[in-house]
Amino acid sequence: MRIITLSLFAVLLSACNSVEVQQKTNTNNEALSSIESASFETWMTLARSAENEEIAASYFLSAAEAKNQEKDYAKALEILTENVINLNTQSTFKGLLLAANISNLQNTPLKALSYLSKAKRNPLSNHPNNANKISILRSESLEQLENWPAAVKERLKLSLSLPLEEIDYNQQQLWSDIQNLTDSETLYLQNGNDSILNGWLSISSILRQNALTTSEQLNAFTQWQLRNQFHPAATAPPKDFLILSDIDELTPKNITLLLPLTGKLRDASQAILDGFLYSHFAQPPPRAEVHLIDTDTTNSMEEALVQAAFYTPDIIIGPLQKSHLAELNHLDLNTPLIALNRLDNQPVSPNLFHFSLNARDEIIELIRHAQSEGAKTTAVISTQDTWALRQADEFRYIAENNDVELLTQLDYENTPKSRQDTIKKLLLVDESQRRKKWLESKLSTDITSAERSRQDLDYIFFAGRFADAKQIRPLLDFYFASNIPLLATSTINNKQLDGLTKEEDIERIIFNELPSIVRAKNDDLLFNRNDSNFIKRLKSLGQDAHLLANRFPIFQQVSNAKMSGSTGILSLDKNQIFNKRTELVTYKQGRLINAKETSPNE
Repeated sequence: MRIITLSLFAVLLSACNSVEVQQKTNTNNEALSSIESASFETWMTLARSAENEEIAASYFLSAAEAKNQEKDYAKALEILTENVINLNTQSTFKGLLLAANISNLQNTPLKALSYLSKAKRNPLSNHPNNANKISILRSESLEQLENWPAAVKERLKLSLSLPLEEIDYNQQQLWSDIQNLTDSETLYLQNGNDSILNGWLSISSILRQNALTTSEQLNAFTQWQLRNQFHPAATAPPKDFLILSDIDELTPKNITLLLPLTGKLRDASQAILDGFLYSHFAQPPPRAEVHLIDTDTTNSMEEALVQAAFYTPDIIIGPLQKSHLAELNHLDLNTPLIALNRLDNQPVSPNLFHFSLNARDEIIELIRHAQSEGAKTTAVISTQDTWALRQADEFRYIAENNDVELLTQLDYENTPKSRQDTIKKLLLVDESQRRKKWLESKLSTDITSAERSRQDLDYIFFAGRFADAKQIRPLLDFYFASNIPLLATSTINNKQLDGLTKEEDIERIIFNELPSIVRAKNDDLLFNRNDSNFIKRLKSLGQDAHLLANRFPIFQQVSNAKMSGSTGILSLDKNQIFNKRTELVTYKQGRLINAKETSPNE
């Protein structure tokens, strides 16, 4: 072991356990002038000159912690992988926890869960403090994956074991996770018959009853408190309910809608307006005054806003057209405005918010679902429609930024041969056939072989319509890929099933759908029997535009506020975009069911 300076002894003693040192005549004080800058190099020097593997691992762990503090996550993880977590030492457990934490910071939650699984098998994990550390990191990983049912269970378990000073933060996270649950996930968790969890779910359901006035919601919560005085949420209510007591004074008294009512988007605007007014008149008095401006009759957005100002609105809903959104970038908004569309590169602007049926939200949810099921690889196939190609590119971009390996991206012409050739290429069946022909030509004899699909593909993202999907799923089954799930956005569900549709052609396709469409009944007063799913979605958008306008103060005052709407679980991100989380569904025996009924998300 190399001789260590006496001045270094003081550094090490304050940074970790005591280290045995020897005095050296020629000291190098310049190298130790700054503890912060020299600490990593110091730990690495000690690790490389350590007497044994055990001591070396502890020094490498300290070096990795130093790099983690510097936010050099890649280097920290490299040190841990090569020198700590691959060994069986006293430092292995801490190394696995640090690796999991770094993976969460790098937005690679699947890697974090893998490290935590190994840490859980370590004997040190049995200590209550260490068990809590594992559970906290696991919660953060599940939240990144948006596996909210599992995250809720993990946070609930923590609430029973954390020290008092950490309970409050965990309770806030638990509430946020519960607010992210879809209705189907809520029902799934209620079946567990956990009284504490069901208490949380009960008060969440109060906020989901958007037909109630804020006073009625607050009264319902007060009654729940009286019945459940010892529940954590009764003694420390979520901030949402604290704000409800004042929200009646903050809700808008005047709302102005900017919609194109006479041009090519007339039908779309009418559907949005129908949804908005349906919710407006379902709301008990007093109601806001609603004013409507036809943007097709104005020369510019500046002129439309001048007209809107005449009504002194508290909030503005619209516009719908992207060209009008672009104009807003050059205008100062004095009133909060929720646009019903978004641009690809929309700069953040004061008082400008966005709410739309954007496929990006749905793609993110599909990727999170696949990751929570353990999927790591994907492929993309699409029709050659402009919107489908754009959606496929969007998926590729999001996948590449979410630790998903994209193996291939293909599109096909709308012909039987093009579809078949594309599927064969996607599954590498064509390569198998070429190898067989090559061998037959070399050996001058026929070869009997069994074709098979590639084995490295976890799922396929498909961008196309329902009629296209009915032809893709059978081809995948024919070419030995019946076990590979097909994922798609709600655009696949563009029409109702007909009597000629074969069940096996549509099952095992998981796609997003709005809760309002999943729950829709034939006697629904808003949806007409002849409404297409496209029109239903726009009506749902109008319903939630009304909800966002009236509950806007909550999003302003609660940074992680979530709200259950017709289009999904609504939240507001830092870019002032209202995101939505929809239901994930599939067909089984001709009816829509929750995808988790066929693919448990645990």
